[in-house]
Amino acid sequence: MMHEDFLFPYLARFFSHYLKELNITSADAYEQGFGAFAEWLREHISPLEVSSNFEEVLDDSDVAWEEDEEEEEYNTEEIEPLHIIRHLVGDPTSEWLSPYWGRLITSFRQAPKHPVVELHAAFVVRWGDGHVLPFVCVVPENLVRPQGTINDQLLVHIVDVFSSQFVELLTSRSVDDLYRLQSGLIHRDVIKKVLVMARDAILNVPEAERVPLRRALKFLRAVSLPLPPPEALRKASENLFPELRSKSDWRIFPIGDEDEEK
Repeated sequence: MMHEDFLFPYLARFFSHYLKELNITSADAYEQGFGAFAEWLREHISPLEVSSNFEEVLDDSDVAWEEDEEEEEYNTEEIEPLHIIRHLVGDPTSEWLSPYWGRLITSFRQAPKHPVVELHAAFVVRWGDGHVLPFVCVVPENLVRPQGTINDQLLVHIVDVFSSQFVELLTSRSVDDLYRLQSGLIHRDVIKKVLVMARDAILNVPEAERVPLRRALKFLRAVSLPLPPPEALRKASENLFPELRSKSDWRIFPIGDEDEEK
């Protein structure tokens, strides 16, 4: 089990107390940021004290810690994560909360009004000579039981699992190993040609049927030849390479206006 999963149930229970005590929603907590929650934890959990009973900690209105000299009677399964949390709370930067924040926020949202029945993600690696690796992760509709039970928190968790799987693939096999697994070339120009052929074929369909077909073609283009907006490119570059903020070339995906949907 990942370290985040080990601590998450305990942080979630503290977060529940945080929302109730301040009488706020998870949306309000998100606007305030994880720093506010970290400060609340520091006020209620002293990193220098020891709790003897986890249930007392969570059931007490002020979530106070109590000392107990009979340390040998502690429930180690409960105390170990709490010891870790006490150490983390002592970090003045609060950055340790960042990996948990998305799951904490989404765990306290209501069920979505529009049921989600499927999720899939693709990590696409493209080499300079035209080789392409599509690493696809799927949670198919027939595995979702009961139907429509994929909520925000589960989506966040699934995406995290997908990312972990891709990291594991890269860890167990090098990029050169992945290159050798590809059987042929798929150049960008070839994909463009296929999309243009599909666009031309739509023109031969009755006008009344073209709208959903064009919408599907736009979707396929977005997946196969993504063209993110300049603002998204700027933010991505700043996050990945903050030292290059003033030197970035935004022409990352050189697709001209002539390639846009007609």
